[in-house]
Amino acid sequence: MNIINSTSDLDYDFTIVLYNIENCIEDSIKSVINQKYDFKKVEIIFINDGSDKNHKIALNYQKKYPKNFFIVENDEKDMAESLNLGLNHSKGEYINFLNSGDILSNDTLSEVNSFFSKVTSSDVVGIRVDEGREKFSIDYSFIKSNQIIDISQYPEVINSILSSFFIKKESVNVNFDINPYEKSDLLFIDELLINSKIGFVIQPKVQKSSSNYLIKNKSTLNQFKHYYDSIYTFCNEQLGYIPNYIQYKIAIELASIVEIEDIDDILIDNMTASDAYSYINKVLNHISLSNIKGNIFINQHTQNFLLYLKNKDFHIDVDGNEVIFYCGSYVLNVLTRQNLWLDIIEIKEDYINFSGSITSYCEYDHISIEAIKEANGETEIIPVKFIDYSTTERKVKKFLSVPWVYSYNFDAHIQISDCENCKISFRYTYSEKETGITVMPNIKFRKFASLSKFSHYFIKDSRIVLFTQNSFLVMPYSLKKVFKFEFSSIKKILQSTAKNKIKTIGYKAIYLALFHYMKNKKIWLMGDRKEFADDNAEYLFKYCIKQKDDVNKYFVVNKNSPDYKRLNRECGNIVAFGSLKHKLLFTFSDKLISSQVNKFILNPFLRSNQFLYNGVLLHDECFIQHGIILHDLSSWIRKYIYNLSLFVTSAEAEWESIANTNYNFDTERIQLLGLPRYDNLVNNADKQILFVPTWRRDLDDPQLLVNSEYFNNINSILNNEKLIKLARDYGYSLVFRPHPELWRYLDLFDISDEFRISNESYSTLLSESSVMITDYSSIAFDFAYLKKPLIYYQTQDFENFHYEKGYFDYETMGFGEIIKTQEELINKIEFYMKNGSVLEDKYKQRSAKFFRFHDRNNSKRIYDWLIKH
Repeated sequence: MNIINSTSDLDYDFTIVLYNIENCIEDSIKSVINQKYDFKKVEIIFINDGSDKNHKIALNYQKKYPKNFFIVENDEKDMAESLNLGLNHSKGEYINFLNSGDILSNDTLSEVNSFFSKVTSSDVVGIRVDEGREKFSIDYSFIKSNQIIDISQYPEVINSILSSFFIKKESVNVNFDINPYEKSDLLFIDELLINSKIGFVIQPKVQKSSSNYLIKNKSTLNQFKHYYDSIYTFCNEQLGYIPNYIQYKIAIELASIVEIEDIDDILIDNMTASDAYSYINKVLNHISLSNIKGNIFINQHTQNFLLYLKNKDFHIDVDGNEVIFYCGSYVLNVLTRQNLWLDIIEIKEDYINFSGSITSYCEYDHISIEAIKEANGETEIIPVKFIDYSTTERKVKKFLSVPWVYSYNFDAHIQISDCENCKISFRYTYSEKETGITVMPNIKFRKFASLSKFSHYFIKDSRIVLFTQNSFLVMPYSLKKVFKFEFSSIKKILQSTAKNKIKTIGYKAIYLALFHYMKNKKIWLMGDRKEFADDNAEYLFKYCIKQKDDVNKYFVVNKNSPDYKRLNRECGNIVAFGSLKHKLLFTFSDKLISSQVNKFILNPFLRSNQFLYNGVLLHDECFIQHGIILHDLSSWIRKYIYNLSLFVTSAEAEWESIANTNYNFDTERIQLLGLPRYDNLVNNADKQILFVPTWRRDLDDPQLLVNSEYFNNINSILNNEKLIKLARDYGYSLVFRPHPELWRYLDLFDISDEFRISNESYSTLLSESSVMITDYSSIAFDFAYLKKPLIYYQTQDFENFHYEKGYFDYETMGFGEIIKTQEELINKIEFYMKNGSVLEDKYKQRSAKFFRFHDRNNSKRIYDWLIKH
């Protein structure tokens, strides 16, 4: 490799590859400029891969700092080639590769430089990594000071994020591997580090904007094979063996292969499943047991599957009172020591209901769970109902087509009206042939259960439910007991290491003081989104506050939202999200009513260790919907997370799809009532074309977004010259209404001045528009309800949206034509412009047939249901 020796006073060179992400690259540049270090000794090398936007940004910085900015063109647009260009053009003593969007803490260079000057034997210095939204999962706590790290002893400390390494230029003896299978950065780091002394500086950090960590990436077998074959050859040529550090990294990469559900999805060329397993076993022969079992980046179940492949054995033994899962002589798991986890504990009328699960490596047929009720001197054994969550993470988990992890999910409904006091516990039985072992499992609580180890009781109606000695006691309410149990809860919190525990205790003291006064008040808390209203919850709220009853109704929204002032003027009883008033009302509320199923919409405690508050957060969660459900959302709206008391639907087909598929809600909780905002829909159409694309949650990252077909399709429509000319010729205005999740990325788009970007209420836009374009947004149903022209613009990326296909068939049930290309889209828009925006008869008939209600009584129906329940 051609290495350019330092010929200047430069200390540090940063290579930044330009992507078409304008706002991200500015942050990266500023984090370098704002270092507590002499910027005269720093150079930034821009590798331009063809981004016009960022090239202009680079030119501006080069003009402002001509001695510090250098631009290199890369016509190949290959990442490895770009990194090699940066490597070859660097003139500093130390180099770093900063990805667009990476942000360095301002003490990075001063701390790294100090270490290099003191420890001259170090070739590479690493720093901590944060992932922006959530902390990177490496535990650095054992590193007490800046030091040289023995990566053979602590391989988990050194990640594979290029921007976290500062490299002594003269020590570099490898290139970035240019190959069609990527992983060039991973190979570069691994090949570099096996002959380097690695320093680690604990204070500075690099914050990542993109979720591109090695431990989270899913490899293809081609990618893995190229990486493994390359690093295996390199290590044997350089060392004659594969060092511990490299084994650790290979295990991480291999884990992402074996976690693929269907083995057919990894096969390459003419490879068979048998060939794939043979290759994987060959790799496992070069990885020690400790680098699998002790690997913090591989989850427990994947570790065990790798051990199963490595040992070519899995069997279950019953030994005395224990059921043991073995891999060779290695114990994978002991079933009889598994916890039984509860998701839901609730009282509904005369029943106490439980939902939970237990995880194992044995098929469902071998496990049965029972509830034990002790009351009135008698014991009753109650079988639970098995629940199949086949569309969620709790389905049977397969690794390479091998069923491996079984989650036995269950519901239990236990009558309590026949007794004043009762005790409820659980047991499960493992059975195989004539062998049966019964166990009283240790019970644990998941995040959204009504109880936790700190909040071990709750009050509902005239009863108290107390968890003690691995059982549940149901007893009549008394204030004396409440004080006793609450003081016990506070004592547990004081003894814990939980954050904000003093704040929690203060709040619970307020709760206890107000409880007797507030416990009989009826409170409904409503909301749409934290930042916005103007959805079904707002329309229902406006109806409900006009009704004369004994219920106190409030609407929650952020105080800085424009809807906060508007709603305060229009109807009052508006509460600022996160305020003390919000927290108190949330605690004592009977019902939480929202158009969104997301728990963050109304819950002010989720970011404050909710498990400390669980016993006082009891209410019915009522989901009145954001829009009509047309896809299968059961992988998202799963009962064990969202324990809904009301699930509103608007059409028979929608009700059937939710009641009779994988959602698992009791059918009496799924009600056909209609959407409140439909009561206010009116047709005041003007010459206006409304463009409303929906969101792709898997593109929630600027780098992924701008490189997607989804982004390009939207951007192209917003600048389509023929569409703009047609609008002028026919006197139409063009309106773009971004999805709420898209607003923060709006500056990435090029938007023609002819398009008006609107944040007006949906009801206003739907009323005033004469034609609407969407892909699969549920807002299409609102437009169809008004019997106005609708166009489904469903390009190739439509097949990649983030929900499974449901009952709704666009071809036979859709309310408008399905368009696949932009040319066809513009032609269809022109058709409606010419005919005065009149909807075809067949789509009018579909609309009339689909909706159950065409009156303006949806809010009334929901209100009546809420009052009765």
